[in-house]
Amino acid sequence: TVTEWFYRWLGGIRPDPEYPGFEKFRLSPAVPDDLEQVKCNYQSPYGMIVSNWKQEKNKVTYAIEIPLGTTAVVELKKEASQEIHLKNDSDSGFDPKKLKGLQQGRFELPSGKYTISVY
Repeated sequence: TVTEWFYRWLGGIRPDPEYPGFEKFRLSPAVPDDLEQVKCNYQSPYGMIVSNWKQEKNKVTYAIEIPLGTTAVVELKKEASQEIHLKNDSDSGFDPKKLKGLQQGRFELPSGKYTISVY
């Protein structure tokens, strides 16, 4: 359906078959050149998953929310010359500086709210 295509591809919210019920899931949003922004959410058994993004010139900003008790494998497309900056917007105590794989564009995030910029 259109709704499924929207949250799975534009929002990039996809289940991990090894973790039923979205205990662990993927966030891999597609960012087409001719689309400026997407606001997407999915009600999982653990709570609301949010995958929003906005595209401006050479920068894409993602606002994501990962429900309590879950983990997201985030995959973002980036050019070799681009950097990824992550800000923890919640009080979870998670330190983004200790995150492995951030600059490669593939990393795992625990529950919380995050703003990620690729530029």
